Amino acid sequence: MRFVWIGLLVLVAGALAEDAPPYMGEITADRVNVRAGPSINYEILAVLGTGDTVGVRETDGTWCRIDLPRGAEAWMAAEFLETESKPPSDEVWHAMPAHRRRPIRAVVDATHLRVRARAKLDSSVIGRLDRGEEVGVLFVKDGWARVLVSVDVGASVHGDYVRRAGEYSPPGPLPAAGTTVLADEDAGVVVHTTGGDPPADPEAALAAADDEYRRAVATGTLPAKLGGIVAGLRNLARTADEPFASLAAMRVNELILQHYDIWDAEPEPDEGTTGPAAVDDLTR
Repeated sequence: MRFVWIGLLVLVAGALAEDAPPYMGEITADRVNVRAGPSINYEILAVLGTGDTVGVRETDGTWCRIDLPRGAEAWMAAEFLETESKPPSDEVWHAMPAHRRRPIRAVVDATHLRVRARAKLDSSVIGRLDRGEEVGVLFVKDGWARVLVSVDVGASVHGDYVRRAGEYSPPGPLPAAGTTVLADEDAGVVVHTTGGDPPADPEAALAAADDEYRRAVATGTLPAKLGGIVAGLRNLARTADEPFASLAAMRVNELILQHYDIWDAEPEPDEGTTGPAAVDDLTR
């Protein structure tokens, strides 16, 4: 009997480990609210529908902590963002045809800058970015920038409406110092070690990152490896000399644009004022 119980415990532990985050989740109901925190008392950031996918980072058995979906509401104080050009006002942005709307690249110019759920100081904090981190600015309203962010910002969705749909590798934050994140095993080239010196040959490091990306695409392992590739390139962008730092930063933006969709501008989230109410308001 003891061996039977041990076997059952092993099976249960294996099942729990398999379901443990991070993983790619699929929304299983229409109009599921994405909120700034694990309660219906938090602000709505977006509304998702059946078949939408989200990156699940954590779960407490009731709520899932997810990467901020594209189009979700996020705001930062505009005075601490350095932009390539002047962002439009909210009136100009919403008057533009959808095909002309493009976010403007901005860099955080503050030691720590909070990302908030609404354009006001008493709204929920959903993340924090450090100096030098990049965001996309859509428009500015009353001193607040509506932004698109790629890392270190999250949201919550009720676990009743999310099922595991596959593997997932979050795009950040960077691993602990001294951890080898990405290497070309065939050539023996370490692309970078976080917190350490930049690669002796940054050109080879960039080439190895591209090779790793192509292999991951070819073998169908990209969802599990993309986070490490992006983390490696981000660190290379911070530590390498020019022109390789800029090339690595451009590559990061390309991968985020292609696979994380953060630069895709979406309409304002529907907060349930019209149409059927979102499911977490009906059942929780």
